[in-house]
Amino acid sequence: MSSRGPLSHPPSISPAIRVNKTFRFTAQSATSKTITQTNLQQLLVVANTAATSSVLFSSIRLRRVECWASPAQGAAPVEVSIFGVQAGPENRKSDVSLGVTPAHVRFRPAKNSTADLWYESNSLGSQSIFTIQFPATATVDVNVDLVINSTGTSVAGPIPAGAVAGTLYGVPLDGIGGTLTPVDYVLLP
Repeated sequence: MSSRGPLSHPPSISPAIRVNKTFRFTAQSATSKTITQTNLQQLLVVANTAATSSVLFSSIRLRRVECWASPAQGAAPVEVSIFGVQAGPENRKSDVSLGVTPAHVRFRPAKNSTADLWYESNSLGSQSIFTIQFPATATVDVNVDLVINSTGTSVAGPIPAGAVAGTLYGVPLDGIGGTLTPVDYVLLP
């Protein structure tokens, strides 16, 4: 039997649960919205009581945004646009529908830009990440990397009105009362 020196320690393993998730939203009206750091961090909350909630993520990072929009039959073409917070042509994406072909844009934050950073929920901020312009009924997908909060400490989320304690709620992409409502989750009251 050969000896190879002292026993080595097992490698470190992070207890953080990190996942990639796409959230889908539907536009209730035509408008332009600036999405902030806080909007991303509060995409999902859990109700603590009927009047309080906690943010589910300890940190989050934007990977991409996609938007599709079709005009009503016989209506004028529609346009969708996404603008990153950094200047430059690579941070502006725009498309117009053509006949039955929907307008479609895909936006990825520029590497090392403000939109490409990780944001922690314990430092909620109003830093602008991107601006999106869309018509009513547009579909918006937001793909993010996120770390589920496993520290035991919670960060207060938006204030619900009549939520059910323990229920997971989706928040509009543009915040409480916003026009980009979640498709996959119960809307926070």
